[in-house]
Amino acid sequence: MVDNGSSDNVGIKTKTLSKSSFNCSNLGVNSVYFTVRDASSNESIGEITVTVLDTIRPVIANMPTNKVVGFCNAAQSYNLPTATDNCGNITVKQIAGLPSGSNFPIGITTNTFELSDESGNKVTASFTINVNAATNIDTFPSLEMCQDKGLLELSNGAANMTFSGSGIMKDKKTFDPMLAGTGNHTITAIFIDAMGCTNTGTFNITVFPVPDKPEIVRISSNVLAAQKDYYSYQWYRNNEMIAGATSRNYTVTQSGIYGLVVKNASGCENGSDPFAIGVPLGGSIITKDKDLFNVYPNPSTNVFFIELKGINAKGTKITIIDMIGKEVMAFETDKDLIEMNVIDFAAGTYYVKIENGNNFMVKPIIIAK
Repeated sequence: MVDNGSSDNVGIKTKTLSKSSFNCSNLGVNSVYFTVRDASSNESIGEITVTVLDTIRPVIANMPTNKVVGFCNAAQSYNLPTATDNCGNITVKQIAGLPSGSNFPIGITTNTFELSDESGNKVTASFTINVNAATNIDTFPSLEMCQDKGLLELSNGAANMTFSGSGIMKDKKTFDPMLAGTGNHTITAIFIDAMGCTNTGTFNITVFPVPDKPEIVRISSNVLAAQKDYYSYQWYRNNEMIAGATSRNYTVTQSGIYGLVVKNASGCENGSDPFAIGVPLGGSIITKDKDLFNVYPNPSTNVFFIELKGINAKGTKITIIDMIGKEVMAFETDKDLIEMNVIDFAAGTYYVKIENGNNFMVKPIIIAK
């Protein structure tokens, strides 16, 4: 209320103000004149002071959104926040965090801004940038293996992990000790994380050589021996380990098909070709190989044939044995000609053992890939 009790002896005709509305252009102290006029045109003017204040805070219009990025994208740029205000311009000031274009550290950085108008009304707003750390690749510890142990799949099914280094095959996931060769090999694991960042780690694979294939020689009528020295020995008869037969020489007490598995100091092993001792004992007869069966073609790749001859095929047991004496297949047949599909067999020397009644014989078959 401006009029605080104006009066006149003949009555007041009009009351006027020099200014009655104000906006942001009138911020501060304003002089306003109040004029009172009576019917005789006599007037009186009074000056009053009107102070215009802006107490409304700015309103945020645009604010950067929170971000989660990988360590390889730690350099981040963003637009400054904006705001609207009822009066005048807005000043933006960063009071926490890092400016746009900075390399942000691992973890969460909170970027806080103060937006103020010309009257000092302020509002603050924040957003975060979260930088994920590099992935600690869980790879194998240092590995040791013999050169003949076959392929080693390294990725454990992880589609976004590959490997590089000596012995790594074209699929970048498989280690081939034959390709690598003997010795110590440093393998690099490469993992692409969910943020598209490349993480790496290294580990070692040591490949030990396989001992030379042992050759069994007969040094007397009943004594067999390895032709050369090895670290350790194990003798077999008819594919069964002979307890305590761990010397270079072995004294034969029974007829049978003998074999020798040797090891070197690294624990790698190799097996001999079978060696037949045809001394009748306990009713068993070692039949000459030409009398019992043939295997062909030899060497073979994916398929070979076993041809039985000179015996009744019914009830014949056929066993396939690898070069260290492990049984990989066994079955009975009543056919004279058996087709063997060995497409899934690893390359190497195997032994075909035929048993029929009191007759048995072993022949080697070489699988070449």
